[in-house]
Amino acid sequence: MLTCPHCGVFLGEAFSRPAACPSCALTVPAGPLEPDRATLADAVKLNAAVHATIDMLPPDVPPPDPLPVPVIIAATVDSWSLSNATAPPPGSPARIVDSGSGYDLAVPSSLSDPGSSISPADGGNTSLTANDGRLAQTIESHEIDVDLRTVAGIWSKTCSPESNPWQTLKGEQAYQPKDTRLVINSRALKTVTHERPVGADYELLGVIGEGGMGVVYSARQASIDRNVAIKMLKPEGASDGERREKFLSEAVVTGELDHPNIVPIYDLGSNEQNALFYSMKRVQGTPWSAVIQEKTQSENLEVLLKVADAVAFAHARGVVHRDLKPENIMLGDFGEVLVMDWGLALSTPAFRKSESIMQTTSMGGTPAFMAPEMATGPIARVGPAADIYLLGAILYEMIAGKPPHAGTTVMECLFAAARNQIQPTDASGELLDIAMHAMATEPADRHASVRDFQTAVRLYQDH
Repeated sequence: MLTCPHCGVFLGEAFSRPAACPSCALTVPAGPLEPDRATLADAVKLNAAVHATIDMLPPDVPPPDPLPVPVIIAATVDSWSLSNATAPPPGSPARIVDSGSGYDLAVPSSLSDPGSSISPADGGNTSLTANDGRLAQTIESHEIDVDLRTVAGIWSKTCSPESNPWQTLKGEQAYQPKDTRLVINSRALKTVTHERPVGADYELLGVIGEGGMGVVYSARQASIDRNVAIKMLKPEGASDGERREKFLSEAVVTGELDHPNIVPIYDLGSNEQNALFYSMKRVQGTPWSAVIQEKTQSENLEVLLKVADAVAFAHARGVVHRDLKPENIMLGDFGEVLVMDWGLALSTPAFRKSESIMQTTSMGGTPAFMAPEMATGPIARVGPAADIYLLGAILYEMIAGKPPHAGTTVMECLFAAARNQIQPTDASGELLDIAMHAMATEPADRHASVRDFQTAVRLYQDH
């Protein structure tokens, strides 16, 4: 039985490889694949079709090939138990297919109970128990609420062969130009060679790092002779209206967040080639991700609480970070803890300077840490509760030594995030319970605020 190695969809014998999976759009390679041993119950959860019809056929009638609709899985089931319907004979092959209009269980007239069907469209629950000798599990219809094809559709254009589950993803966004009210002055930025350049506002000393949109330099601000960091839009984005507005939005949002645990911005301008830049505090230190497993639990909790202070302040100012992870936390040489990289920040109606920024409508985040709503969308569901989830995810990594979600591909990790599948750990205890509470599937089931999360951690510390 040929299935997609990325999303588990049953492809049918007529599927020719290599080719794109019709479900997740990822390439199914031509080499040998492991046969899918997922049970029918697993398949319902794994593929989570918004609409699934289960057709039971007599044992002597094989499923048609090709099937008339996309097939999620095919299995031979030894025993069935259906509420409000007569079970088909033992050994009946089963198909789960998606027709797009609701969830139904349909039993065709060839079985002993002609025409019997069940639908939870009225709000009730429909239970299905499948036992094929490997698993006996009951699936309630309310659990079937994530369409992974939707997840694949959101992220398939964002994922690349070079992407990994720990990398920040930024979804596509419809761009609508807007006039800015910001005053952007031209500055002279010159690279230091053998001699100090004359007439430079900023002297570029060297590259610190590089992202998809910008380059970060170590620099000297000549007017007051201090070392700073400069983030500059790459040359290819200098004339791109959308990239310029995103960059300006990041600067405005970060500049509004004047907090000891958020890196301060000093200046915003453009160079002689009209490439935007902003200068900020130059932090001498180490990313938390490089030392999180070396630090004691007590030391890591102190860092986490300072990160939470910054996030609580941002929420009070109407800003959601969306990409909290140890890699984006800088630990200074003298005890500083700074939350970096506000490029994915999402403003809420409470943000005072909404007229100065480009409103974000795209999805984004790091798959290994994402809250379910960050993977599934829509963007309107993503709010402060997503940051609370991310704080719980960081706490989970502190305890378990690994982030909550995993996958051999980025898309698999996104599917795990969408289903809120947490990697198993042998750890246990109150601190893990706090992390799991923060990482509840439903935003309403998490801590009500960052302060509530901090209170739970501090109560643990007081024991």
